[in-house]
Amino acid sequence: NFAVGETTKTVRIEIKNDVSVEGFESFYLTLSAPVNATLAKAFSRISIVDNDTVVATPSVFVRDATVDEKAGTVSVPVLLGGPLGQSSNSTVTVKYATADAGAIAGSDYKAVSGKLTFAPGETVKNIVVHITDDATAEPLERFTVNLSNATNATILDGEGVVEIGANDAIQVSQPTVSVPDTIVGEGVGYVDMVVSLSAPGQNPVSVNYTTQNGTSDANDYLGVGGTLNFAVGETTKTVRIEIKNDTIVEPTEFFSLVLSAPVNAALGHGTAKVTIIDND
Repeated sequence: NFAVGETTKTVRIEIKNDVSVEGFESFYLTLSAPVNATLAKAFSRISIVDNDTVVATPSVFVRDATVDEKAGTVSVPVLLGGPLGQSSNSTVTVKYATADAGAIAGSDYKAVSGKLTFAPGETVKNIVVHITDDATAEPLERFTVNLSNATNATILDGEGVVEIGANDAIQVSQPTVSVPDTIVGEGVGYVDMVVSLSAPGQNPVSVNYTTQNGTSDANDYLGVGGTLNFAVGETTKTVRIEIKNDTIVEPTEFFSLVLSAPVNAALGHGTAKVTIIDND
Protein backbone atom coordinates (compact mmCIF):
# COMPACT_ATOMS: atom_id res chain seq x y z
CA ASN A 1 0.00 0.00 0.00
CA PHE A 2 1.41 3.34 -1.11
CA ALA A 3 0.13 6.31 0.86
CA VAL A 4 -0.31 9.58 -0.99
CA GLY A 5 3.19 10.85 -1.82
CA GLU A 6 4.94 7.49 -1.40
CA THR A 7 6.79 6.02 -4.39
CA THR A 8 8.86 3.09 -3.06
CA LYS A 9 8.15 -0.20 -1.29
CA THR A 10 10.22 -3.36 -0.85
CA VAL A 11 9.20 -7.02 -0.83
CA ARG A 12 11.62 -9.18 1.14
CA ILE A 13 12.11 -12.75 -0.10
CA GLU A 14 14.15 -15.32 1.80
CA ILE A 15 16.69 -17.27 -0.28
CA LYS A 16 17.42 -20.78 1.00
CA ASN A 17 21.07 -21.77 1.24
CA ASP A 18 21.06 -25.53 0.68
CA VAL A 19 24.05 -27.81 0.09
CA SER A 20 23.04 -29.24 -3.30
CA VAL A 21 25.14 -28.36 -6.33
CA GLU A 22 22.63 -26.75 -8.71
CA GLY A 23 22.63 -24.89 -11.97
CA PHE A 24 21.54 -21.33 -12.63
CA GLU A 25 17.97 -20.96 -11.31
CA SER A 26 15.29 -18.27 -11.38
CA PHE A 27 11.90 -17.33 -10.00
CA TYR A 28 9.50 -14.42 -10.57
CA LEU A 29 7.90 -11.73 -8.46
CA THR A 30 4.61 -10.77 -10.12
CA LEU A 31 2.43 -7.71 -9.62
CA SER A 32 -1.30 -7.66 -10.35
CA ALA A 33 -4.58 -5.83 -9.72
CA PRO A 34 -3.26 -2.28 -9.26
CA VAL A 35 -5.63 0.29 -7.75
CA ASN A 36 -5.22 3.94 -8.80
CA ALA A 37 -2.19 2.96 -10.87
CA THR A 38 -1.25 1.10 -14.03
CA LEU A 39 1.30 -1.69 -14.46
CA ALA A 40 4.38 -0.61 -16.40
CA LYS A 41 6.26 -3.86 -15.76
CA ALA A 42 4.24 -6.64 -14.18
CA PHE A 43 7.02 -8.98 -13.13
CA SER A 44 10.65 -9.16 -12.14
CA ARG A 45 12.94 -12.14 -12.57
CA ILE A 46 15.27 -13.05 -9.72
CA SER A 47 18.17 -15.32 -10.62
CA ILE A 48 20.13 -17.39 -8.09
CA VAL A 49 23.77 -18.33 -8.66
CA ASP A 50 24.75 -21.48 -6.72
CA ASN A 51 27.50 -21.41 -4.07
CA ASP A 52 28.05 -25.12 -3.42
CA THR A 53 31.07 -25.55 -5.70
CA VAL A 54 33.90 -24.37 -3.46
CA VAL A 55 37.29 -23.77 -5.10
CA ALA A 56 40.54 -22.28 -3.86
CA THR A 57 40.62 -19.60 -6.55
CA PRO A 58 37.20 -18.83 -8.10
CA SER A 59 36.80 -17.13 -11.47
CA VAL A 60 35.29 -13.65 -11.72
CA PHE A 61 32.93 -12.64 -14.54
CA VAL A 62 31.14 -9.35 -15.27
CA ARG A 63 28.02 -9.46 -17.44
CA ASP A 64 26.89 -7.15 -20.24
CA ALA A 65 23.64 -5.17 -19.90
CA THR A 66 21.23 -3.09 -21.98
CA VAL A 67 19.14 -0.23 -20.62
CA ASP A 68 16.78 2.49 -21.84
CA GLU A 69 17.94 6.06 -21.27
CA LYS A 70 14.82 6.72 -19.20
CA ALA A 71 15.35 3.70 -16.89
CA GLY A 72 17.25 5.72 -14.28
CA THR A 73 19.74 2.99 -13.34
CA VAL A 74 21.26 -0.20 -14.67
CA SER A 75 22.53 -3.12 -12.58
CA VAL A 76 25.64 -4.90 -13.85
CA PRO A 77 26.10 -8.34 -12.24
CA VAL A 78 29.53 -9.63 -11.20
CA LEU A 79 29.58 -13.39 -10.65
CA LEU A 80 32.04 -15.82 -9.15
CA GLY A 81 32.27 -18.88 -11.39
CA GLY A 82 29.89 -17.53 -14.03
CA PRO A 83 26.24 -18.66 -14.16
CA LEU A 84 26.98 -22.07 -12.58
CA GLY A 85 28.61 -20.40 -9.58
CA GLN A 86 31.75 -20.89 -7.54
CA SER A 87 32.47 -19.82 -4.00
CA SER A 88 35.50 -19.58 -1.78
CA ASN A 89 36.29 -20.20 1.88
CA SER A 90 38.29 -16.95 1.74
CA THR A 91 37.12 -13.38 1.21
CA VAL A 92 37.34 -12.36 -2.46
CA THR A 93 37.76 -8.75 -3.55
CA VAL A 94 37.90 -7.10 -6.97
CA LYS A 95 38.09 -3.45 -8.03
CA TYR A 96 35.74 -1.98 -10.64
CA ALA A 97 35.48 1.24 -12.63
CA THR A 98 33.36 2.52 -15.51
CA ALA A 99 34.91 3.85 -18.75
CA ASP A 100 33.52 5.70 -21.76
CA ALA A 101 33.00 3.70 -24.96
CA GLY A 102 30.92 6.22 -26.90
CA ALA A 103 28.70 7.23 -23.99
CA ILE A 104 30.24 10.04 -21.94
CA ALA A 105 30.45 10.02 -18.15
CA GLY A 106 28.69 13.04 -16.70
CA SER A 107 26.49 13.46 -19.77
CA ASP A 108 25.09 9.97 -20.43
CA TYR A 109 25.83 8.15 -17.17
CA LYS A 110 27.43 8.75 -13.79
CA ALA A 111 30.90 7.24 -13.49
CA VAL A 112 31.41 4.85 -10.58
CA SER A 113 34.37 2.99 -9.15
CA GLY A 114 35.13 1.02 -6.04
CA LYS A 115 35.79 -2.43 -4.67
CA LEU A 116 33.47 -5.43 -4.41
CA THR A 117 33.89 -7.80 -1.47
CA PHE A 118 32.53 -11.35 -1.60
CA ALA A 119 32.30 -12.95 1.82
CA PRO A 120 32.92 -16.72 1.98
CA GLY A 121 29.95 -18.40 0.28
CA GLU A 122 28.80 -15.33 -1.68
CA THR A 123 28.66 -15.59 -5.48
CA VAL A 124 27.05 -12.40 -6.87
CA LYS A 125 27.38 -8.65 -6.48
CA ASN A 126 25.60 -5.96 -8.52
CA ILE A 127 27.16 -2.68 -9.61
CA VAL A 128 24.47 0.00 -9.96
CA VAL A 129 25.16 2.80 -12.45
CA HIS A 130 22.90 5.86 -12.81
CA ILE A 131 21.79 6.68 -16.37
CA THR A 132 21.29 10.33 -17.37
CA ASP A 133 18.05 11.15 -19.17
CA ASP A 134 19.12 14.14 -21.25
CA ALA A 135 17.21 15.86 -24.06
CA THR A 136 19.75 15.27 -26.81
CA ALA A 137 18.79 12.96 -29.68
CA GLU A 138 21.48 10.26 -29.63
CA PRO A 139 22.07 6.86 -31.22
CA LEU A 140 22.76 3.75 -29.20
CA GLU A 141 25.73 4.45 -26.92
CA ARG A 142 28.00 2.28 -24.80
CA PHE A 143 30.18 2.40 -21.74
CA THR A 144 32.07 -0.37 -19.99
CA VAL A 145 32.43 -1.69 -16.46
CA ASN A 146 35.97 -2.99 -15.97
CA LEU A 147 37.34 -5.29 -13.27
CA SER A 148 40.91 -5.28 -11.94
CA ASN A 149 43.12 -6.27 -9.01
CA ALA A 150 41.30 -9.36 -7.82
CA THR A 151 42.43 -11.01 -4.60
CA ASN A 152 41.86 -14.75 -3.96
CA ALA A 153 40.27 -15.01 -7.43
CA THR A 154 41.11 -14.90 -11.15
CA ILE A 155 39.41 -12.47 -13.55
CA LEU A 156 38.20 -14.41 -16.61
CA ASP A 157 35.83 -11.80 -18.08
CA GLY A 158 36.80 -8.36 -16.85
CA GLU A 159 34.86 -6.09 -19.21
CA GLY A 160 31.09 -5.67 -19.16
CA VAL A 161 29.56 -3.62 -21.98
CA VAL A 162 26.49 -1.55 -21.14
CA GLU A 163 24.36 -0.32 -24.05
CA ILE A 164 22.06 2.69 -23.63
CA GLY A 165 19.20 2.57 -26.12
CA ALA A 166 18.82 5.33 -28.72
CA ASN A 167 16.56 8.06 -27.39
CA ASP A 168 15.18 11.61 -27.72
CA ALA A 169 14.69 11.42 -31.48
CA ILE A 170 11.54 12.97 -32.97
CA GLN A 171 8.49 11.07 -31.76
CA VAL A 172 6.39 9.30 -34.39
CA SER A 173 2.86 7.92 -34.33
CA GLN A 174 3.78 4.42 -35.55
CA PRO A 175 7.34 3.37 -34.71
CA THR A 176 8.59 -0.03 -35.80
CA VAL A 177 9.25 -2.61 -33.08
CA SER A 178 11.96 -5.21 -33.72
CA VAL A 179 14.13 -7.83 -32.07
CA PRO A 180 17.42 -9.06 -33.60
CA ASP A 181 18.75 -12.59 -34.01
CA THR A 182 21.49 -13.68 -31.63
CA ILE A 183 23.90 -16.54 -30.90
CA VAL A 184 24.69 -17.73 -27.36
CA GLY A 185 26.75 -20.40 -25.69
CA GLU A 186 24.96 -23.10 -23.73
CA GLY A 187 26.78 -22.14 -20.54
CA VAL A 188 25.88 -18.44 -20.69
CA GLY A 189 23.10 -18.80 -18.09
CA TYR A 190 20.72 -16.33 -19.71
CA VAL A 191 20.37 -14.08 -22.72
CA ASP A 192 18.78 -10.62 -22.71
CA MET A 193 16.90 -10.14 -25.98
CA VAL A 194 16.75 -6.45 -26.85
CA VAL A 195 13.37 -5.30 -28.19
CA SER A 196 13.57 -1.78 -29.57
CA LEU A 197 11.49 0.89 -31.28
CA SER A 198 12.79 2.61 -34.40
CA ALA A 199 11.88 5.96 -32.81
CA PRO A 200 10.10 7.10 -29.65
CA GLY A 201 6.34 6.80 -29.90
CA GLN A 202 3.92 9.69 -29.53
CA ASN A 203 1.73 7.32 -27.50
CA PRO A 204 2.48 4.38 -25.19
CA VAL A 205 3.46 1.29 -27.17
CA SER A 206 2.90 -2.34 -26.22
CA VAL A 207 3.79 -5.62 -27.89
CA ASN A 208 3.28 -9.25 -26.90
CA TYR A 209 6.16 -11.72 -26.91
CA THR A 210 6.55 -15.48 -26.58
CA THR A 211 9.22 -18.09 -27.16
CA GLN A 212 8.72 -20.80 -29.76
CA ASN A 213 10.56 -24.10 -30.10
CA GLY A 214 12.74 -24.77 -33.11
CA THR A 215 15.26 -27.57 -32.80
CA SER A 216 15.58 -26.50 -29.15
CA ASP A 217 12.88 -27.32 -26.62
CA ALA A 218 12.17 -27.08 -22.88
CA ASN A 219 15.32 -29.10 -22.15
CA ASP A 220 17.43 -26.31 -23.62
CA TYR A 221 15.80 -23.07 -22.46
CA LEU A 222 13.08 -21.76 -20.17
CA GLY A 223 10.17 -20.47 -22.24
CA VAL A 224 8.73 -17.04 -21.49
CA GLY A 225 5.80 -14.92 -22.62
CA GLY A 226 4.12 -11.66 -21.77
CA THR A 227 3.71 -8.04 -22.82
CA LEU A 228 6.26 -5.26 -23.07
CA ASN A 229 5.04 -1.71 -22.39
CA PHE A 230 6.99 1.28 -23.70
CA ALA A 231 6.14 4.58 -22.04
CA VAL A 232 6.18 7.69 -24.23
CA GLY A 233 9.84 8.35 -25.02
CA GLU A 234 11.11 4.86 -24.21
CA THR A 235 12.70 2.88 -27.02
CA THR A 236 14.41 -0.11 -25.41
CA LYS A 237 13.24 -3.15 -23.44
CA THR A 238 14.82 -6.53 -22.75
CA VAL A 239 13.35 -10.02 -22.46
CA ARG A 240 15.50 -12.33 -20.34
CA ILE A 241 15.53 -16.00 -21.34
CA GLU A 242 17.29 -18.63 -19.25
CA ILE A 243 19.52 -21.05 -21.18
CA LYS A 244 19.81 -24.52 -19.64
CA ASN A 245 23.29 -25.97 -19.35
CA ASP A 246 22.82 -29.74 -19.65
CA THR A 247 25.54 -32.37 -20.06
CA ILE A 248 24.33 -33.84 -23.36
CA VAL A 249 26.49 -33.51 -26.46
CA GLU A 250 24.19 -31.79 -28.99
CA PRO A 251 24.45 -30.13 -32.38
CA THR A 252 23.80 -26.40 -32.78
CA GLU A 253 20.14 -25.74 -31.91
CA PHE A 254 17.77 -22.80 -32.05
CA PHE A 255 14.48 -21.40 -30.79
CA SER A 256 12.66 -18.15 -31.58
CA LEU A 257 11.37 -15.12 -29.71
CA VAL A 258 8.22 -13.97 -31.50
CA LEU A 259 6.62 -10.52 -31.22
CA SER A 260 2.91 -10.03 -31.96
CA ALA A 261 -0.11 -7.73 -31.56
CA PRO A 262 1.70 -4.39 -31.39
CA VAL A 263 -0.33 -1.40 -30.18
CA ASN A 264 0.62 2.06 -31.52
CA ALA A 265 3.49 0.45 -33.44
CA ALA A 266 4.18 -1.76 -36.45
CA LEU A 267 6.18 -4.98 -36.52
CA GLY A 268 9.58 -4.81 -38.12
CA HIS A 269 11.83 -7.81 -37.50
CA GLY A 270 9.26 -9.56 -35.35
CA THR A 271 10.83 -13.01 -35.00
CA ALA A 272 14.34 -13.45 -33.59
CA LYS A 273 16.27 -16.68 -34.00
CA VAL A 274 18.29 -17.58 -30.91
CA THR A 275 21.03 -20.07 -31.76
CA ILE A 276 22.59 -22.14 -28.95
CA ILE A 277 26.14 -23.48 -29.35
CA ASP A 278 26.77 -26.65 -27.31
CA ASN A 279 29.59 -26.75 -24.72
CA ASP A 280 29.74 -30.49 -23.94
